[in-house]
Amino acid sequence: MLSKKLIELRKQKKLTQEAVAKKLGIPRGTYSNYELGKREPDLETLKRIADFHGVSIDELLGREAYSVAKETSSVAKETEAEYQALKSELSEFADNKRPTLWGRYDLVALLNLILGLPDEDRRKFVKALEMITDVLEKRNDSERDF
Repeated sequence: MLSKKLIELRKQKKLTQEAVAKKLGIPRGTYSNYELGKREPDLETLKRIADFHGVSIDELLGREAYSVAKETSSVAKETEAEYQALKSELSEFADNKRPTLWGRYDLVALLNLILGLPDEDRRKFVKALEMITDVLEKRNDSERDF
């Protein structure tokens, strides 16, 4: 698999084996043997080849490319959705539209969710709780005035 990938990447750049070998600092015959599948590069050479072609070692070896950015984006979207749902429930709870928040989230699950949020989202959550607390305190103050 490595040999085919090396040929493919070299041809994409329209380079000769000699040119690639020179860039990697290895003899042309050695590089030719990599493409023929007669030899395999050591780890350091494999790193240089991957860097030269702008690919991962996994990709060179034929493994499926794993996108950290995609995974991170997916987790961020899930976290944002959970945050928005919780924020909405807290707002509804504060406005007395729902009799209880705890029907959906028990306290431990709620705390685990909050602790699992990234720092910025935790700050947003704390700010939302502070706003809700202010609303509830104002409501309690106005009820005492009567």
